[in-house]
Amino acid sequence: MPPCFVPGVDSTSEGPGMASEQDTKSVYARSGPRGATGPPKPPGDESKIPTHTKRMENKQESFSRFLWNPDTKTVLGRTGLSWAKIALFYVFFYLFLAGYFAFMMTVFYSTLDTHEYGRPKYTPTDGSLLRHPGVSIRPRTSTEFMFAAIWFDSTNPASYEGYVESLDSFVEPYKSNQNVQKRRVDCTAGKRPGGVSCNFDISQLGPCASDRAWGFDKLEPCILVKMNKLLNWIPEPYTSKDLPDDAPEELRTYIQNLEKTGKDTSYTWLSCKPVKGDCILDYYPEPGFPQVYFPFDNNPGYLSPIVAIKISNLTVNQDVHVACTLWAKNIVREGFRKQLSEIIFVLSPDDYWNS
Repeated sequence: MPPCFVPGVDSTSEGPGMASEQDTKSVYARSGPRGATGPPKPPGDESKIPTHTKRMENKQESFSRFLWNPDTKTVLGRTGLSWAKIALFYVFFYLFLAGYFAFMMTVFYSTLDTHEYGRPKYTPTDGSLLRHPGVSIRPRTSTEFMFAAIWFDSTNPASYEGYVESLDSFVEPYKSNQNVQKRRVDCTAGKRPGGVSCNFDISQLGPCASDRAWGFDKLEPCILVKMNKLLNWIPEPYTSKDLPDDAPEELRTYIQNLEKTGKDTSYTWLSCKPVKGDCILDYYPEPGFPQVYFPFDNNPGYLSPIVAIKISNLTVNQDVHVACTLWAKNIVREGFRKQLSEIIFVLSPDDYWNS
């Protein structure tokens, strides 16, 4: 049998298949890590491995030079001059922001009301719609866009209950002079002390004030007319001589009678007339609003003067259209402004509630 040769094993060594110590070292040299001169170290012998590598040392050195570079004299990558320019820019930038904020706050506070009782800062000019008084009525209705329509049946309290509640709610502040910040004074003498509001006695409304149903149950309803509040607006009353030609003759005669008796005629006059249908109109206390209640200055407890119109001689199932107009020299009655000082309401005494 021919001899068996094993690569890397000397056949002449001690016994067949046995490798010499020199051959074992050469095998470790070929199979171990590059450059290793002996067998690998046994596991668990890591006490001699360094904790900081050269790469970590380079990173620490780079960060330190970023914080302060002695070669270029820079801090965080910028020179002292560069940092000074940045600081100067932000100083002026934030000063500008602070100044802008202070300016805007000054403008804002200049628009706020500083009056004791509150008044708008802006006062409109004579050409503004806010300088032309309007007129409104009570009771309130659900159809007041073009005109107020009041449907009721004098024999059915449920038909006019809402109107009675609206009128009662409106006159409630007029009944007490106690629960106000500053008590109202009696201005019947024709003059009003400064800084106070005039009292309005609703007993002047005649039979309308004493009727718990405001006349709806008698087919003689009472309608309350008031002027809208205009801050610092003072009416310029008409006399019988300068009253416009289109004013009702009844109003002119009424003013003339007051002038003959020497009574006060300083009123913003009110005239109402039926433009459709027939009825009788009676005014309480006068067909106008006394001058003493103007101007409105938003003093606490201010009450608008009221004119009560008692409407009688109505016919069931026949609508009556009533138009009311304000008269004063500084109330414009031309163009669309004329509509501001006029109001139309419709009375419909129907019996359909019983059907």
